[in-house]
Amino acid sequence: MCIRDRVSTQSTGVALAALMAATDTRVQQLTDLFTKVDVDGGGTLDQDELKEAFGEELGSKLLSDLDEDGDGELSMEEFVDGMQAKFPGDALNAKIEELQKALA
Repeated sequence: MCIRDRVSTQSTGVALAALMAATDTRVQQLTDLFTKVDVDGGGTLDQDELKEAFGEELGSKLLSDLDEDGDGELSMEEFVDGMQAKFPGDALNAKIEELQKALA
């Protein structure tokens, strides 16, 4: 393996590590948001909790967009996975920031 290939491999490894760290941070931020909104501690977010935290329009939109099983509540998995799927890359960072500000 030539030096250029080794540097390229190392750069790819560093980039992958940075991506994984960013993903871990976003997952933690989403988990923290979920926990703050789950005021009754039931392990799901219902329509009332979402609307109380984020307002009528955004709360309803989150529920309709992320409720995969149609039970009218968001599990932690639905919330975290759904947010990552719906808002890829920098869009997720912006949405997390928007939701954090709504809770402040």
